[in-house]
Amino acid sequence: MLEPKVVLLKQGTCLIGDLEEESRDNTVLWIIRPVEVERVPVVRGDQVGETFTFKPWLALSSDERFILSKKDILTFCNPEEKIRRHYNDFIDDYYNNFEKSAKQEDKNSEEELFNKLNVTDTIH
Repeated sequence: MLEPKVVLLKQGTCLIGDLEEESRDNTVLWIIRPVEVERVPVVRGDQVGETFTFKPWLALSSDERFILSKKDILTFCNPEEKIRRHYNDFIDDYYNNFEKSAKQEDKNSEEELFNKLNVTDTIH
């Protein structure tokens, strides 16, 4: 099993995901189940800190693997243990709930379509 890496892109986006070398092209890497890390400022009294939130990177895609050009990567490193655990929990929750939600949505769509058609006759 791969271990997630923190990937900082040159344009400033911070991602976490598993990285894999592309065997046919050494100018790119695969990032698997990438999550974008967003910094959130936290103010407590006169102290300012930050926390982080995760969101799926390219959430409009159903793909789990994306190609990154090595020239677009500033650096990558191992996440702290706490961040790695949060990433794994987020991925498990996101993908498990997404699959369940998609199946339920399909079922609801079929029921809605059937109800809209108001079918009373059956074909034998």
